Amino acid sequence: EEAAARYLDGMVERIAAVPGVESVGLTDTLPLGRNREFVVGAKGATYLPGQYPVAFPRVVNENYLQTMGIALRAGRYFDARDTAGAQKVVIINETLARQLWPGQEAVGKIVRVSWGVGDCLVAGVVADVRHSSLEEKPRGEFYVDFHQTGGWGEGLAVELVVRTARPVRAIVPDVRAALKEFDASLPSGEFTTLEQIVDRAVAPRRLITDLLGGFSSVALVLASIGLYGVIAYSVGQHQ
Repeated sequence: EEAAARYLDGMVERIAAVPGVESVGLTDTLPLGRNREFVVGAKGATYLPGQYPVAFPRVVNENYLQTMGIALRAGRYFDARDTAGAQKVVIINETLARQLWPGQEAVGKIVRVSWGVGDCLVAGVVADVRHSSLEEKPRGEFYVDFHQTGGWGEGLAVELVVRTARPVRAIVPDVRAALKEFDASLPSGEFTTLEQIVDRAVAPRRLITDLLGGFSSVALVLASIGLYGVIAYSVGQHQ
């Protein structure tokens, strides 16, 4: 885990040095991607069987939330204090904060997380993100820093997120070259924009809308033809 952390930190540092790169983040799950649920709970609270709160976990690096533009509502983002030997912290979204501590301040509270994560201090609360789909309401989510959880073992996917003011076509070759320079064995062929991720998510709805629009146009044309036929027949009868 320590070697993996050093490797990923080195990769982020190398990409951050690319001209025009404003921020670099790492995550195991991008928005509108895959999801899994962990059981969570407020320390000291009791829950009825089958009514334990659940939330989507996100394993990220220090700058992921800022890179994605996920707004901070209370507390702080991850920073250099959040090391392997420090107090384990978590950042939760607004929905989970309301679920666990309705009407209370969540920052400074302890949340208990399943799957070996354990007790974590809530360091911050961030805005909700629609991770499942654009149609569904946001659900409870929490973010942990991979330096503290060892969350990226062998075989787990890691997504590199880059924020830049440069055009995509201009920045991609430079990022690809930086990755190749850092580690020639890294695959660097697949790049996408956040807009493309959103477009893929709405593609089924857009297809249905287009089909309905097409059927409506056909129905309008058929109705117009039928109306013309009725009028023409009526005029012919009067003549």
